[in-house]
Amino acid sequence: MSWKPTIVVSDPELAWEVLVTKASDFSSRTLPYRSKIISADWHTISTSNFGPHWHTLRKGLHNTTFNPQTIAAQARLQEHDLVNMTGSLQEEASSNHGIVKPLLHLRRATMQVIARFCFGLDFEDESFVEGMDNDFQEEVVISNLFDLFLLGVDSTSTTIAWSLAFLIHNPQMQRKLYEEVGRSRSETITVEEVSKLRYLNAVVMETMRMQPIAPLGVPHKAARDSNIMGTKVVEGSTVVVNLYALLHDPTVWVEPHRFMPERFPTSLKNDNDSSLVGAMERSFLPFGAGRRICAGMELAKPQVALTIAHLVNDFHWSSAVEGQLPDLSDDLTFVQTMKTPLVARIMPRCV
Repeated sequence: MSWKPTIVVSDPELAWEVLVTKASDFSSRTLPYRSKIISADWHTISTSNFGPHWHTLRKGLHNTTFNPQTIAAQARLQEHDLVNMTGSLQEEASSNHGIVKPLLHLRRATMQVIARFCFGLDFEDESFVEGMDNDFQEEVVISNLFDLFLLGVDSTSTTIAWSLAFLIHNPQMQRKLYEEVGRSRSETITVEEVSKLRYLNAVVMETMRMQPIAPLGVPHKAARDSNIMGTKVVEGSTVVVNLYALLHDPTVWVEPHRFMPERFPTSLKNDNDSSLVGAMERSFLPFGAGRRICAGMELAKPQVALTIAHLVNDFHWSSAVEGQLPDLSDDLTFVQTMKTPLVARIMPRCV
């Protein structure tokens, strides 16, 4: 058995070459052997090698579960879920002197969203159903559903928790965000409104930059002999893209370890530095890029933004213990979680 190297890519240009320019060369997977148990022998969308099976899974996911029409149709239900969630937070706060542990509430709300997308009552694509019975074994279907929950629930809820922690550390930013959200004066904050809130989306992007859920992404494997910037890479080599390094590259990001939503053009008024925008685009890859970019990206981004908008609009968030800010230390397990789960004090906003 020949030895194959592991290559770690931490430069934005090299990462773009691996993920986008030469995606066909580096879109296969290499994963721990034990992961076969929960992935139907590596036949889920996140674990399977690039090829016909992966194409079929990806096409099915985007043509049904995550197509724009399905996402739009679920919007009102998502908004209703978040109204219920803020109500549950208020109940917890009322019985605990204003103190809440938001992660459980966030996980529950995210699970509701994913479950509805997977098992919604309005799903009527008979041809897709027939193809899944006929083309895939039951184990593969179940493992792919498990994949969606495994990857979606923790990543979305944890990102929101990180954002809340940063906003507690930066009360002036929380106030600015509250004022932006409050300008709509609608009875219920909608997905359509959230997409237009520039500072909110900058806060979401900065949270994802500061604390990417998968700092090293999912390992890629060279499907054939290739090269990266002229350096030979033999077939079977593992290629890891260090997303954390890209998102904290000091040549791209000013004060990279500082939470600063204003750095993003979406929140700036007179940003004409096209070279900076280009560099940021190739470094801001919290979902990866190219063919293996996160399949649930278009669902996750608005869900995170919508949830934060509701939470900041309904409550003022502060430290659970006066003078003791939330611990921002991270703990890398399956995803990059908070080492100390967020505990906060909430106070209903005055209407």
